[in-house]
Amino acid sequence: MYYNEEKFKQCNFSGSVITKIHVFSDYTISIWGDFADNDILSSFYFEFQHICEDVRSAKNWEVIENISIEKTGENYKVTLNDLTFCCDTIHMSIEKYKGFSYRNMYDTDEYRKSIEKIMYAEDEKYFCEEKEYELSDGYSVNYKSYVDDYENENGTLITRASLLKCSLKKSGNILYECYKNSHMSKPFSEFIYHSNGHRYHPFKVDLYGISYIDVDTLEVYNYIPEGYEHDYSYPCGESFIITDIHYDRESNLIAYGGCYWAGPYYVVVGDFSNPLAFNPHLVKLYDIFDIYEDEEIYLDDVDFIEWKNGRLYVKCYYESFTKEESISIEELKDMINKLTKGER
Repeated sequence: MYYNEEKFKQCNFSGSVITKIHVFSDYTISIWGDFADNDILSSFYFEFQHICEDVRSAKNWEVIENISIEKTGENYKVTLNDLTFCCDTIHMSIEKYKGFSYRNMYDTDEYRKSIEKIMYAEDEKYFCEEKEYELSDGYSVNYKSYVDDYENENGTLITRASLLKCSLKKSGNILYECYKNSHMSKPFSEFIYHSNGHRYHPFKVDLYGISYIDVDTLEVYNYIPEGYEHDYSYPCGESFIITDIHYDRESNLIAYGGCYWAGPYYVVVGDFSNPLAFNPHLVKLYDIFDIYEDEEIYLDDVDFIEWKNGRLYVKCYYESFTKEESISIEELKDMINKLTKGER
């Protein structure tokens, strides 16, 4: 995120501990730090780019003693500890927490407001297209797409709002409707036939997270994790982007294919004993099978193969070869339990 003067002035950076600092050869400083005394915010990040002066002495800093930023024409005048310099670009992020948050954002005010901002796009003047997808057992899903975009002075297409209205139908009758806040790929086509005897249809209301509707009762559970640490002005940070789903009826485990940050592609596994309140802690198979680092052979992607004989089988794509790997269900359950308890 670019520098925001209002956000900057709301924070007291004095006395903050610098946890990491990089000074690059093109006179760019990147600083990570923790607030010294703030019950709401946790940490921050600054990047000052294209600095006009030699700032290599900043590498020795441990604490931010003082900082001020003043806009001067097209540049910024920055006073940071014992240095004063000019730069043309500042990136800034102020974060609420560190690491990964499993908090469900779906029913929070923060997430609800982000959806309300784009609901105006459900208007005929923004209508883009309509598609119908066939599911199992006579069901279908209808997508109506609405997009508000424009070309800026450089001819670049800018999207103000992108909205999908989605309807689950049976024999043409609408059973359930929801909205998605971005263009998504076609819906998951298969129902999950759970060991509890019910059928569940997976769907997404956001790029992140996953939702399920009990096709027999029409009960719904939506889950969007708060995700990795991110600027506090956004409701969610990065989390696993699910593209395919593979449920094992015998173990009640579920494998998701997908990625973080658009790659690499791999598989994560979670407990799906209770589909309408599932355990969000997911085991990353990429970490388990990235086993050749000492030999400087790195894992690129992981694909799901099958659940079979009490094991999960995947195909691992290393730099110069592919290999089938497997892991037992008992090992996976133990790892999920440890993740849930915060042991790893």
